[in-house]
Amino acid sequence: LGAIQPKNIVMHIGTNNVYDDGDTIYGALSAYQRMFLLMHEQFPDTHIYWFGVSQRAYDAEKIGYVSEINASMQKWCDALDFITYIDTPSVLTKDMLKDGVHPKPENYTVFVDALAKTDIVIED
Repeated sequence: LGAIQPKNIVMHIGTNNVYDDGDTIYGALSAYQRMFLLMHEQFPDTHIYWFGVSQRAYDAEKIGYVSEINASMQKWCDALDFITYIDTPSVLTKDMLKDGVHPKPENYTVFVDALAKTDIVIED
């Protein structure tokens, strides 16, 4: 972004690190927290809005990992003033996924609707 100082950054991070790269719960937590702290350091006046990690529709063990990651990250975010955790994982259900991973096109509204319920200000 160079010299641009955005008012807001809205992030959505998938499950590739857990499912495809074999990341542990601790590894994922460490990477997410480090990324957000670096973003905050680079953009101290920018508020970050983060959609929790959406669940895939398979692999009960990894679904459990992602649930633990989201719970820990929600607590972590709640303790900070520069980031807002948005709980979309509890809204986006298996039947809303087209391939077990990605939402059906009509279900992407979950994210827009959840963001609209925060204190974000988006100016034209």
